[in-house]
Parts: sequence; structure tokens; C-alpha cells
Amino acid sequence: MIKKILLTFIFFFLSFSKTWAAPVATISAYPSSVIIDQEFNVEIELSSLEASASYYLKSLGGTDGFKVYTWSEKIADWSAWNASWTNMPETNASFEGKAKVNIVSKFSNNPPLGLNSYKIRLRKVGASTNYDFPEVLIEVLPSPTSTPIPTPTSEEEPVITSTPTLKPVTSTPQPTIKITATPTSSQKAGLTPTLKVTSLMTTTSGEILGQETATLSSFYPYDKSEDSDKNQESTPSAQNKIWPKIFLFVGLAMIFSSAFLGWRKLCYTQFK
Repeated sequence: MIKKILLTFIFFFLSFSKTWAAPVATISAYPSSVIIDQEFNVEIELSSLEASASYYLKSLGGTDGFKVYTWSEKIADWSAWNASWTNMPETNASFEGKAKVNIVSKFSNNPPLGLNSYKIRLRKVGASTNYDFPEVLIEVLPSPTSTPIPTPTSEEEPVITSTPTLKPVTSTPQPTIKITATPTSSQKAGLTPTLKVTSLMTTTSGEILGQETATLSSFYPYDKSEDSDKNQESTPSAQNKIWPKIFLFVGLAMIFSSAFLGWRKLCYTQFK
């Protein structure tokens, strides 16, 4: 009987101590320095929690504790230190009263540079008691100043103007066509020899000096052409005799043709 009472008292004491013990939070991982207004991750290990209970968490920091924001996936936005607890990240304790949480935080854009405090605040869902845990120091660095990259000045390349090379114009010699005009018989007939009269002098032998002998070649200057060698056999007198024969033959042919045509026409009208 005494043993049963003792066991009941021990069980009640353990349950009471577990229920009323304060939660414990340890920041197990955090960056030693961060750039101002840039997010960073913090790992927190919780213990001495109420078994299977839900808890809210938020981050605080800075010289006054109000310079840190907490990322909430519930609203997909950053929440300040005084935002509603229902918007803060939430975790569930195990049956042993433990939990491990990862919180995304960032310092605001106006905290003092250098070392700043950072800590975690905890509250059980449905309760009104807040629990703050020991803080750690994180160095806040300024934003890197973007140094403009100098744009290289492109030097103008010299424009090379090509000087055209003048080539000598080689003219292809054109063949020279030499046309020698052969005078017709009418042209030859129209040529009048010009006699140059000089003073006549007689020598003792009876020869008359200054007398010029007129030859047929002086009357026909066109005979001195390239075709003169071909016409050496036909003399000008022979050529003058051919043309009348040709005209006579053509005239007789025309007369006979006219007579034949007239006779044929006459016969045709009589026998019609």
C-alpha cells in the first residue's frame, strides 16, 4: 500500500515538473557576419516543451531588439518583431517535448554597422506567455559599393583609303582598210589631160627641149592602185570598147523582149 502511494506521488511530481518547466532554446547554427538587409538562416533546437504542443517563433535583434525581420511562409512575406503571432513560423513539439526549427531572418536596412544582438522569442499556441532566450552576436556589414566598370574607349581605327592604280590603257590596233577607188569609164572619159606648156628650145641636134610627153597614165591617176597589178593585161582602150558592147547587148535584149511580149499579147487577143 505504501509502495503504491509512493509511485503515485513520483508520477504526479514528474508530470507536474514537466508541465511547469520553462522551455529551453539553443541557437545551434548562425552566421558570424551578414550584409545589411540580406537574409540568413538560423537553426534552433528546442527542449522542455509540452509534449505534442504547437509553438510560435519570431526573431529579434539590433541595439533595441527591433531591427530584425522574420520570414513567414504563411503569408509569404517578412514580419516585424511586433507582427501578429499567428503570422509567425510555427513548430510542433515531439512526444519528448523537443523540436528543431530553421528560421529565415534579416536585419533591416538601418541598423548600426558592426556587432548586433540576435535572439529568439517563443510562445505556445493559445497561451499568452513569451519566452526569450540568450542572444548571440552577429556582425552587420555594409552593402558592397558597386564600382562601375569603366567602359573601354574604342580608338578609332585609321581608315585606309586605297589609291587606285592606274593601268596603262593598251589600245588594240584596228586594221586599216585601204580603199582604192577604180574610176569607171565615164569618169575616165571625163578626165581632161592638162598640158603644161613650156618654152620650146631646140638643140643643135634638132631635139626640142622642154617638151613633155603625154602618156595615158597621166590621164588616169586612179590606175595607180593596188589593183593595177591585176589589170595589167586590160588596157584602158580595151575597157572603153567593152562598155559599148555591154550597152548594145542589153538594148537588143530589151527590144527582143518587148517584141516577144507584144507578139504574145497580140496572139492572145486574136485567139480569145
